Amino acid sequence: MGSIAEDIPTTVIVLIIEHIAISKSFGRVNNYIINPSQELVAIGFTNLLGPFLGAYPATGSFSRTAIKAKAGVRTPLAGIFTAVLVLLALYALTSVFFYIPSSSLSALIIHAVGDLITPPKEVYQFWRVSPIEVVIFFAGVFVAVFTTIENGIYVTVAASGAVLLFRLARSRGKFVGEIKVLTTPKDSLQGGATRTVPGEGSSREVYMALDRSDGSNKEINVQQPYPGVFVYRFTDGFNYANSAYHLDYLTVYLFGKTRRTKLNTFAKVGVSIFQHSSQSS
Repeated sequence: MGSIAEDIPTTVIVLIIEHIAISKSFGRVNNYIINPSQELVAIGFTNLLGPFLGAYPATGSFSRTAIKAKAGVRTPLAGIFTAVLVLLALYALTSVFFYIPSSSLSALIIHAVGDLITPPKEVYQFWRVSPIEVVIFFAGVFVAVFTTIENGIYVTVAASGAVLLFRLARSRGKFVGEIKVLTTPKDSLQGGATRTVPGEGSSREVYMALDRSDGSNKEINVQQPYPGVFVYRFTDGFNYANSAYHLDYLTVYLFGKTRRTKLNTFAKVGVSIFQHSSQSS
């Protein structure tokens, strides 16, 4: 255990990340959704029974999955054919496979997984959505290429955890205002076009950020639901880590937008109601 303990965390992380990444990548390509819990159960079941048959820790394969996807495989039945071919390769065709050049095998794998490489256009879209996560992505890639895969995984996991904790601790909500949205029916015109009929339909109230930081149309007049009433929306939840930050922001905002209705309630700041009433009597 002492000789393999330092490699166990890396092995587990690689097994889980690689398997889930493969599943989600081909799910986006072939338009289906995976259940990560089901995938983890399959990995655990395989790696618990595998050592009794002399197997080593296994996970999903990028190259084999890519080749199956290009071949049009749609059901797990293809695993039976894969197992038969692996057994033939191990016990009957080993001497023949010896003469296959490594460059041919490399070209086959590169061609199979080429569709999984994110094009620069999509990377730019990710940058526009969340620049910090793109920086973490490239940091993990460069560390994995120039050092080891384990270091790349540790860097990305640690950086992602730090960003998550920072967002939870420094999350700020938004004050929202009310607008009225009119829902109107549409009349079908010749050719499939539609037009909106004004004055018909029902209206409903919708709440939008007062600072318009959500990218909405700034020409829309957003108002408070009632004078003196403020509606505050939490963006990332309310918990112990960010409670003080939320309360500080609420206090500063409300004191900046409101004032006391009775300015002369106390003679001095800090004078209690009891002292004030005693002086009055």
